[in-house]
Amino acid sequence: MNFVKNLQINSIEDLFEIIIRNYHYKSREIFPLFETKLKKLISKYAKEKPNILLVKELFSQFKSEFLHHIEMEETKLFPDLLEIDLYLSKKKDVPKNLFFEYSSFSNVQKNEHKDFEHYLSSLFDIYEKLRIKDSLYDEFYKDLKFFIDMNEEHIYLEDVYLNKIIN
Repeated sequence: MNFVKNLQINSIEDLFEIIIRNYHYKSREIFPLFETKLKKLISKYAKEKPNILLVKELFSQFKSEFLHHIEMEETKLFPDLLEIDLYLSKKKDVPKNLFFEYSSFSNVQKNEHKDFEHYLSSLFDIYEKLRIKDSLYDEFYKDLKFFIDMNEEHIYLEDVYLNKIIN
């Protein structure tokens, strides 16, 4: 988190570039690796540790919602904020409909952030309780912890820096 707290962000464009490059792109890259590791673990341990199927189910739900979330950020929220920023930089009033759209969408995104934290916490708790003696289990455990930390940074960037820039 120190990386995120010490960032020098000079513009909204900088922030979006960092979020997309360091979090959205990496998430899209990591998910197939997670799925491959989970499939291997399930094929080896599903009978012995049936809760591993719950891990897969939670991960699938999380992945689907998360990918939709970042897609909406990239196609709706970020472009709207760039447009608002343009109005503000020209010292023009932001059209009410644009501001309303941003406000509504922003609230949805913040609620989704909370949901994602809950998903990941539940996913991690269930996975951790499996306690499988296997190097792949250990590897996935570390990957999951890394992703949770990365997601916390992502949320921090959006919730803290975005609010600083907008306000």
